[in-house]
Amino acid sequence: MINLNHLKSSFVPYQRGSILLLALVMILVLSLVGVSAVSLTNAHLKIAENQQRQFDVQLDAENIATCRVANYPNANAAVVALCGGMVAETTDIDLSSEDDQCVAQGYIVGTGSDAGNDLDCDWNETRKNDGHHSFSGSKNCQNSSYTSTWHPHLHHMSGNRELWINGDVTIEHCGGCFKDHASEINYTGSIVNSCTKGGYSWPSVVKKNKVSVAQFNLAAGGTPATEKEYYSHVELTVTSTHEASGAKATVVKGFKFRGTASSSPEKTKCGIGVDADPKNVASDPLLPQVGQVRELYSYLLID
Repeated sequence: MINLNHLKSSFVPYQRGSILLLALVMILVLSLVGVSAVSLTNAHLKIAENQQRQFDVQLDAENIATCRVANYPNANAAVVALCGGMVAETTDIDLSSEDDQCVAQGYIVGTGSDAGNDLDCDWNETRKNDGHHSFSGSKNCQNSSYTSTWHPHLHHMSGNRELWINGDVTIEHCGGCFKDHASEINYTGSIVNSCTKGGYSWPSVVKKNKVSVAQFNLAAGGTPATEKEYYSHVELTVTSTHEASGAKATVVKGFKFRGTASSSPEKTKCGIGVDADPKNVASDPLLPQVGQVRELYSYLLID
């Protein structure tokens, strides 16, 4: 006959501590699940934080680009302050250089006129074979561009020694008497191919002032001229970078601007040669007035 009490008592020692082991295994599993959940939560928070920073730099770049396009071509201190106030203090902004913004330019057929034929201000110039140009009087005015393969002798003039030129100015040699006497050169176009001989730079005593045709007309008197108008295809690039994380976004906006010679980008910055003229284009009914801007395209580059 089997003694059940003996069997029961004989198995009891082998079952002691099993509940503790099972509890420890469950605690370990729950701990791993908890650590995994915390890590996953931190990863999600990090992703959300990075997404927020990326969104912020995109928004900053878009705001700057929109503001600068709306105020083009003005880029004075007031505009810089206005547009700069639209971004966070932790964001660095980088704008494309003005020299790289213009893509193309065209002359709007039928706009503007050449300078008047009769000016109250004369052009008193004596040219020599050696390239020296001597001037007299206190003010000289010319309806076209001025080119000197050497330099003008302005020290023979009196008063403020002013040249008023409705066009471009080229003075190839900026040394000699040209650099030693105070004078003033006013022009409606650009200073091109100047100071290319002798190793001289533009002298500080000679003021160079870019003026509008209206200012030229006022100084020269006589029959007034009107400024020609141009369409310029401009592409503005704005890059915004978060200082701490390095998150970066670039916004590119291309737009069309209607301006005069004095308000439009210089033709040489639009891929047009010094001796070339912008191609003729028809007037755009969507841009009928000087100073207007029409956005052509916009896209985002994410780094």
